[in-house]
Amino acid sequence: QKWIGSSVALGYDSGKLPSREADQEAIRKQVICSIFDWGRSELNTISKHNSLSNEEQKDRCRYWKYYTGGIDRLAYDTANLYYNRFDNTVGWKRVTFYIYDYDSVTADDFIGKLSVDVEDTDG
Repeated sequence: QKWIGSSVALGYDSGKLPSREADQEAIRKQVICSIFDWGRSELNTISKHNSLSNEEQKDRCRYWKYYTGGIDRLAYDTANLYYNRFDNTVGWKRVTFYIYDYDSVTADDFIGKLSVDVEDTDG
């Protein structure tokens, strides 16, 4: 497979925790997931892939790894956001911000951290 430029969009209501009694279908109706912009992507069969040169097969494998790696990261980030948003049932007393220099090609660099006490604002 050669996936170039295709995108994934997720939409969900982040301000409201679903009821524990809600069935899965009701929750799924509140989530939008779209994969789009397939214009430069290529879907191959096994026989077509086997007919490609070694160089072309390596190229397809490289882009497929990019795509699946991106989907894996999206799934992890989504689960992490959900957990951090809805797991705390007693409130926050202190928030710590970790600051990193984000690098797309190399490891991120830790810059520092800041802890802030959380105050009730009555609203």
